[in-house]
Amino acid sequence: MRVVENIVKVFKKVAQYPSPTAARILKPPSNNGGLTITSVWSQRNLEREKSIKFQQTHFVDLSLQKSTDMYPVDISFELLSSLSKSEELRAVVREIPTDTTSKKQYLEVWKLGQLYRNFDLAALEVHGDVYADGDFVAFDWSPCEQKVLYIAEKKSSKSEPFTKVKPQETNENKLGGGNKTVMMVCPRNFSGLVADAAGL
Repeated sequence: MRVVENIVKVFKKVAQYPSPTAARILKPPSNNGGLTITSVWSQRNLEREKSIKFQQTHFVDLSLQKSTDMYPVDISFELLSSLSKSEELRAVVREIPTDTTSKKQYLEVWKLGQLYRNFDLAALEVHGDVYADGDFVAFDWSPCEQKVLYIAEKKSSKSEPFTKVKPQETNENKLGGGNKTVMMVCPRNFSGLVADAAGL
C-alpha cells in the first residue's frame, strides 16, 4: 500500500510541471532592439481532471538574456488563434461549455488590445463546428487582413419523422407594459387571439 501511495505522490508532483506546446517570436518594436516571445504551455489539473493551457509573454534584451516575464494567461477555452501579418489583429475560436453536455463556439477578433468583433457561430447557422484538430485544421488571416480562413463541418439539415405532428402557425408580438407582456397568437383556424401572458 505504501508503494502505491509513493507512486501517486510522485505522479502528482510530476503533473505540476507544465510542458511547452507552441511559441512565436513577434516583431521587435521600432524603439527597442529586443525581442518579444509568446509561448503556450499545457499542464494537468488533477483537481479538475483535465489539462489546461496558458500563454506567457517573455521579453528578451539585445544580449538575448531574458529580462521580463508577464503573468501567464489561461487560454484553456481557445481552440484556435492566429495573428495577422501586421500583428495588429488576432483571431480566436473559443469554445465555451453551456452545460455538462453541450458547447458553443465563438469567433473573436481582437484589435489593439481589446475585443473588436465577436460572432456566435451557431447563431449564424452557416456551418457546424470548426475543426480544431486532425488533418483538416486551418486558421489564418488573408493577406489583406479582411478575412479569416478556417474549415468547419457542413451544416446538416434537420431531419424530422414523417409521423411528427406539425405545430399550428403562430405570429407572436410581445408588447412591454409594466410587469405584463401581451402576446398575440394567430393560429391557423382562428382570426386572432389576444392573451395576457401574465395572467395565464
